Amino acid sequence: MNDMQTRGAVMSNSNAYSDNLAHRQHDAYGGSDPYAKKDPYANNDAHKKGEEKEKKGLWELDFSIVRFFRENYNAGIDFEESPRVFFDEEYMLSLRLKLLGRNFTTMLLKFFLMLFFTTVTLFLNFRGVMLVSFLYLAMFVYYILVPMAFMKYIRQYIADDTEKGKLKKIYQTYAKWMRPLETITMNSFTIIFVALEIILFLNTELVLFYMNKLIEKTNFNALINYVSTLNLEQVQSSILMVMGIYLFSYLVYWVFIYKIWSPKWEKKRKENELLWSRTNQRTAKNLKDALTVEV
Repeated sequence: MNDMQTRGAVMSNSNAYSDNLAHRQHDAYGGSDPYAKKDPYANNDAHKKGEEKEKKGLWELDFSIVRFFRENYNAGIDFEESPRVFFDEEYMLSLRLKLLGRNFTTMLLKFFLMLFFTTVTLFLNFRGVMLVSFLYLAMFVYYILVPMAFMKYIRQYIADDTEKGKLKKIYQTYAKWMRPLETITMNSFTIIFVALEIILFLNTELVLFYMNKLIEKTNFNALINYVSTLNLEQVQSSILMVMGIYLFSYLVYWVFIYKIWSPKWEKKRKENELLWSRTNQRTAKNLKDALTVEV
């Protein structure tokens, strides 16, 4: 048998078994996910999908804490059941660390923003000061007022308000970790910067002198000409407006949190406690249902 015949025999034998090797290149699903539409492990609950959306929205940490209290309240943690998450030290520690990080970031941000506003508003006219004040109030609401309001809102889920209450102990820890947001960021910073504004007001002439000296070093003629047009009354007016905004924001905080929001949810807490003690009724609803109205 010559070489051509031998080669032909080998080729014919390989073709005979080629179908048996077809599975090596065959893709049964064509690159698709066989469970894409009918995943038996998929969580298709409507409220779970809503929770996933909430996690990506504003105040993610606060919503997760509210959900923790609501779910444990619904499970009757103060009475007969104790959900596993309640004993999850890693989960509880992660919440505290997130609170610590958020509070520290808020403190630094508010300090530098107040310092920036106090300085910049010296160079602005009435409209400029009003615009900056609006931005300050918006940030104040977002970073301080709303997170503190969440803490008061959670108060309604403390069914057992005695020292034996399990959720009461968790709430006390949560409130303790939130307290620096109020004592330092609200109280201390307000006192410091209001005092700074008073000092600036009492030394307006000196402030205006140093403003001109500072701007002259920039060699920016338009800015130098603008600052040179500022007079004593304009600078004093800006200082008084900024000081008024600081005091106004603190007053709004105190009235809203302690005169409106806290009494409202303390009343709701007593109602929930009464409903539970009398009829064993669990009144807390899904977070999405409570905060959004759907027909």
